[in-house]
Amino acid sequence: AFRSERDGGGIYLVPALGGAEVKLAALGERPSWSPDGSEVWFIVQTFTFDSSGLRAVSLDGRAIREIHPAFTAAGDWEWIGRHPDGRVSFLGSRSGKFGFFTVSSSGDVRSSDFGVLPQALKNSLDNANFSRTRFQWDPSGTTLLLEVRSVEGVWNLWRVRVDPGTLAWTRVERLTTGAGDDVVPGFSSDGKRVAFVTQRASIRIWQYTPTGSGVKDGRPLSPDGGSALALDVSPDGDSVLYNFVQPGRSLTPRWW
Repeated sequence: AFRSERDGGGIYLVPALGGAEVKLAALGERPSWSPDGSEVWFIVQTFTFDSSGLRAVSLDGRAIREIHPAFTAAGDWEWIGRHPDGRVSFLGSRSGKFGFFTVSSSGDVRSSDFGVLPQALKNSLDNANFSRTRFQWDPSGTTLLLEVRSVEGVWNLWRVRVDPGTLAWTRVERLTTGAGDDVVPGFSSDGKRVAFVTQRASIRIWQYTPTGSGVKDGRPLSPDGGSALALDVSPDGDSVLYNFVQPGRSLTPRWW
């Protein structure tokens, strides 16, 4: 099961060894399998990139249902993931309180204690600025991988030990320390190894020359390795003012 942007975007199914692809749903992302393999679960996003809910679609694509709709309606979710025992975990704000919640099939809600987290990490989680903090349970249900964006704009991976009975967060350690971005973590089936992606992206300002048939001679005005934001042009048209953000550095106004 995977997300694709083709034909307006949606959730697709394809045989693992190849074959015809089938579109299951015209919305959603981050698909995962239900515990019994009879459905594909996926997250539905709002325009702010926060998760608005969790849904399930049958393998023939004919039936879509909401999972824990009463619980999700009261929250603003950064990420949703399945606990190894079939429960569903939610990271975000519910009724104005930020936290990590795990909900059973009967609707029983268990809230995790963040007591062991450093204050800087708590601030990063509680002030996501429309960015998603992904998490992934290990197969035993005793460890969480967190993909966290620091206030300096760097994505790194953190490992949190969890008491399997109370779901309290008991120990935390940072797994990656590079300039990143280290994202999309996942455990091996035995829980002993972690796979993740290190990605690099830029948002650049480009200048093009209009022609009768379109544009030509495009050239970048802002440097690579960061994001150019809030563009404005000087009154004489000779200069461009923009904010430039690099991972690990503060916001810097620049003229070009």
